[in-house]
Amino acid sequence: MYTLQGGLKMKKSKCIYLVLTLMFILILSPKVLAEENKEIEKALIDQLGDDYEKKLELNQKAADNATKIEKYFSKKRNGEIKYPNYIGGLYINKNNNLVVQFVESAIPAENDKKYNNYQAIKNVSEDIDIEFVSYSYLDLQEIHDIILDYYLNKNENKNIVGLHIDVEKNSVIVNFREYNDEVINYFKENVINSPAVVFDKGEVYSVVSDSNNEKDNDTIKVTDINPGAGFTIIGNNEKKSDCSVGYRARLTSDPKRIGFVTAAHCFNAKGNTSTIYSLPNIGKVTKFQFDEDLDAAWVETFDNINPTNKFEYEQTFNPNILSQRDGDYVSTEIDKRHLQGRYVAKLGTSSMITIGEISWPSDTITFVHKDKDGNEIESVLKDVVLVNGSNGGAAPGDSGGVVVQVQYGDFINKYPTNGIVAASNNGTSYYAYIKATNINNAFGLERY
Repeated sequence: MYTLQGGLKMKKSKCIYLVLTLMFILILSPKVLAEENKEIEKALIDQLGDDYEKKLELNQKAADNATKIEKYFSKKRNGEIKYPNYIGGLYINKNNNLVVQFVESAIPAENDKKYNNYQAIKNVSEDIDIEFVSYSYLDLQEIHDIILDYYLNKNENKNIVGLHIDVEKNSVIVNFREYNDEVINYFKENVINSPAVVFDKGEVYSVVSDSNNEKDNDTIKVTDINPGAGFTIIGNNEKKSDCSVGYRARLTSDPKRIGFVTAAHCFNAKGNTSTIYSLPNIGKVTKFQFDEDLDAAWVETFDNINPTNKFEYEQTFNPNILSQRDGDYVSTEIDKRHLQGRYVAKLGTSSMITIGEISWPSDTITFVHKDKDGNEIESVLKDVVLVNGSNGGAAPGDSGGVVVQVQYGDFINKYPTNGIVAASNNGTSYYAYIKATNINNAFGLERY
């Protein structure tokens, strides 16, 4: 079972802590993320070893090969890739090679017009590995969608708590709260009975706030707001807890209106609310959605506030010494693929910079959080990306922090935007993030 911030490639779903904050006044947190921008290099060494540069190079090459292959795929009207019926999927394996899965029974005949594309895909690079599998990605997607409909609309006993396609296993994974033969048989009789479905024990994720801080409630004047900077929201109950700044964004329809994206669960509300949260000296929350489709908020900043794309490496209560040195930047480019096995980095105010790899590019999870009255309730969130950040995942306070793609090259670099941190798996290195494309499409935002 998953919570927000789960791990991708794990057999057991793990209990996750949604890094939360429920308040109104935004205050910079006194957390030093790193003394210099070599912190990313340190995180890469911790995660990947001393030969991290070689691994990054191979990982990048695998992603580039995936891009070349996808040029032979058609696209849906919304621009999403549509896999051919002879493709099981693409993923990057532990050796950082791209794996292309073919459904042997569906490979086009030589006189079929699709055969040339099939041959071209096979010959894109000598570095790709080929696997033969039983199910196409289209098959798995169809099965997934049948289960998803049941999960969202007919899951009366709430026993399903997680659902995703595992490309590497060529299967659809279903996580149960209660896991036994009776539960499995009921599912097969009432939902779908397919050998492509694999069952596993799951845990409901937990949304918790980082409310044990001793921050001052003094008004602080700030100028620049950087990705990964911490802030505190103070609610009606005067309790304090932390979240992190995500990425800079502006309204597509009115580019003069600028701000930053963070997690919606940082604020004590649920649904698509019209409530305007005022953040003195910073801005106001004017875009907000916390439901099964999204967990995101857009803070429109005031005229004297400058959201930046610079990584936050150092921050204190003193606004005059916010880190503004030349260094690493979040690129305005957005990663739309979220390829399984791709390296990503997370920047948050609590656990700082961590490196990980994408395990499941699209997961549906059940998680526990508190409503505005402080009561615990369960909710479902679709299409989150689960990451195994084995040198450290995410911690309470990291919610809303930016997740970026790690590319091969200089560390003083620009890192494409993947999304924002949603939740972490308590006691593990797994976390989940919300896709930037989903946020921007829902709110009418664009990177700049």
